[in-house]
Amino acid sequence: MIRKVTTWSGVGLAIAGFGLGLASLAVPWATYRVAPRDGAGADASGNSAAYESSLGLTGNLAVYQVDRGVWYVVALLAVLGLLLATAVTAGRTARGCAVAALVLSVAGMLAATSASNGMAAAAAADLATFLGPLRVDTTARAGATYGAVALPLLAIGAALLSVRTPAIAAAPAAGR
Repeated sequence: MIRKVTTWSGVGLAIAGFGLGLASLAVPWATYRVAPRDGAGADASGNSAAYESSLGLTGNLAVYQVDRGVWYVVALLAVLGLLLATAVTAGRTARGCAVAALVLSVAGMLAATSASNGMAAAAAADLATFLGPLRVDTTARAGATYGAVALPLLAIGAALLSVRTPAIAAAPAAGR
């Protein structure tokens, strides 16, 4: 009975992690806005609103457009592969795949966090362009959160799936 509960719990967590993993790839990880830096482009009265509105540069960034975001995608695909390997193997092999998925999910969470922190560092940078000094403001969006949560769900699902079979198969009874 316990093995059934852990198996179905693992399946549920794996499905939730897969859904969040897909969502993290589909929704933006960051939004950016380009504005003049500290009153650049202001008129004689110091009003730069017209200049800011004329720039109108805003947009969204997907995970693969964010610095170090590719490492998250690699970790996500690797954890999905290890989850599949856990699902189709049994015993010690399944447990080894589950442990590897847990370790890799931690590395993927670090990659997702690093990508989020990289967006904050990029926001502090000023750009010197032919338009004048510009400031780029970035804010994290839901994709970064989904990405940080998807990997542990997939790995815990793999760990729960790995206990569906005994580690060592029972030897057949002699003489029966």
